[in-house]
Amino acid sequence: MNWEETNKCAIDAMLEGRLEDANENAQKAVELAKELNDDALLEKSLTNLGIIQEELGCYEDSYATLNLALDTMNRLHEENEDTAELLINIAEGLVDRDTLEQSDAHLEEATNLLRKAMKIYEDKLGPAHPLFADTMSRLAVVFSMRGAMEPAQMMYAESLDTLKECMDKNEPEIAARMLTLSEMYMQTGTVDKAEPLLKDALKIFKKTDGEESVEVSTIENELGEIYMQQGKFDDAKPLFEHALKIREKELEDNHPALAQSYNNLAVLFDNLGKPKDSIPLHEKALKVRKAAFGERHPAITQSLENLAAAYQAERKIDEAEELMRESLSIWTEYAGEDHPATAQSMFDLGTLLFIRGKVREGEKVIVKAKDIMEGHLGQDNPAMAMVYKALATVYETLHNKSEEEKYTKLFDNLKEAAGLAEPENPEDSKKETRKYKK
Repeated sequence: MNWEETNKCAIDAMLEGRLEDANENAQKAVELAKELNDDALLEKSLTNLGIIQEELGCYEDSYATLNLALDTMNRLHEENEDTAELLINIAEGLVDRDTLEQSDAHLEEATNLLRKAMKIYEDKLGPAHPLFADTMSRLAVVFSMRGAMEPAQMMYAESLDTLKECMDKNEPEIAARMLTLSEMYMQTGTVDKAEPLLKDALKIFKKTDGEESVEVSTIENELGEIYMQQGKFDDAKPLFEHALKIREKELEDNHPALAQSYNNLAVLFDNLGKPKDSIPLHEKALKVRKAAFGERHPAITQSLENLAAAYQAERKIDEAEELMRESLSIWTEYAGEDHPATAQSMFDLGTLLFIRGKVREGEKVIVKAKDIMEGHLGQDNPAMAMVYKALATVYETLHNKSEEEKYTKLFDNLKEAAGLAEPENPEDSKKETRKYKK
């Protein structure tokens, strides 16, 4: 086959999901372009190959290939819209890679690439162009991943306003972006801005996709989460139930979104003090996640921990401890003992051991978790407050006055920043709902 036929085979296979075939043909297209000594064909071949490698999860290969494509493109012409598109492809690969490797270096490079792409689009097309706005929204997502939530929210909101001017405001694409922005607001507890966005997105999806669409179930889950956080359980329940009904009908039995719906409704029952109703739903969520991800994947740990909490509420302490140990084992195997997620799982297990009367064992586990967390966060991070409070309680039980005072002081220094200060009205403490986990 000649280059045109080989390249078409690669693209067709990629679109059909036959990634191994796509990769093989894309490699051949690169070799043919080299034989023809044609940089224009070589750039196209390298770009296609890099995108396919990224889809295969070969991020290092993809990064190297796309940078070769960029070098080739730079030999062909000055920076233009095609350059910006390629820069975005490289940046997106770095973002995907970060989800696995948790390296801020990848996100920093992605930030720089997206800024450069934005500058090209601004110079060539102007700041009111949808490609400029789309790139700004991608940059905002990277900002949010790096914890810079306020600039991320501002940038994404600005990009959404620009796109509304360029597109029909009732387009599903606009609704999807409203959903993303609402999630950014929810990460910082700004529900007063998230809720109206979700309601507007829900209206659009009901109109364009129908009342029983998967998209509607996504929005209903997000709205239900807001109402859950506000303690509006009567408002959250019908949304969660309808979303679950849609997903049970429309999705495969092993779809992660189905597990999310089982989990959401289960957590609602947990907050209502009905563990007997929540346990079967948590068990279903766990079954779906195991089918979707496997028996030893971190994605199942949330269900293990939520089910353990429900068992604990039902006084099934042995079952709860077994699940918590399984969760810790998975995190240790997957991320290593020194990872923050492993430390959090360790802390949860230590707390359970203490509650069930295994005070000395619980102390050792919590102290080990504390040491790991402090190594990542330091002593002054508000996230450490609950750990110090737990240790103060442990040492009070053990009648170790000096250690109790030490950790009480550390907790007191952080409790206000952590939002754990004692309420002025004792009745206010009863209004707190259980921590919501998707």
